[in-house]
Amino acid sequence: MESLIHRHGPVCFLSLPTGEMILTLLGIHSLLLLLVHQGLAGDPLSVAKELLAEQPEQHVNNRVPRSSHLSYRRKKFMEKFLDELVIPLPPDVYCNILIRSRNVMISSSPCKKEHYFIHSSWDDLQHVCENDKFPCKNSKNNCYQSTEYMDMTVCQLLDGDEFPYCEYTSVKKKKKVVLSCKMLKDSTSLFPDSVEAIVD
Repeated sequence: MESLIHRHGPVCFLSLPTGEMILTLLGIHSLLLLLVHQGLAGDPLSVAKELLAEQPEQHVNNRVPRSSHLSYRRKKFMEKFLDELVIPLPPDVYCNILIRSRNVMISSSPCKKEHYFIHSSWDDLQHVCENDKFPCKNSKNNCYQSTEYMDMTVCQLLDGDEFPYCEYTSVKKKKKVVLSCKMLKDSTSLFPDSVEAIVD
């Protein structure tokens, strides 16, 4: 497979032929780490976004049409908040790469001060919605707290005002999770809609 590294000013970009991209998930991240280690990726976020765009989804078994509302919302929640397999990225770039590649924010939206990637499964999070209600920080009344502590990575804003110009630091924590849960028309049970907070 032929790959080319193009230099644009002080920044290097990696371009890979789409038709020949046969990297596995591990291979993609190994290549990214190698590029960063060798100083070939002057902008690791640009390189990572291209690489992650080619990888198969690790969290969602199948892509589903938007018409399947529950499946679609499940997919979006998992994309935005879950990293069950814990993608092996250095802590100084983990949050920046995942926030950009997972559509956590839309362009020109204010940078979130904090975001969470929970290292757990969809089933574990769905069970949280079966617990007793927990007070929300806002006026919502549909929050639920986990009874168990969960492993997670907390992304804390370091610099920036508008996405995509947001820079984050990554901190590993073990906390209880507060979820907002909803019930859809094509479901008979509550499902996780958003991670609202983490508590001790």
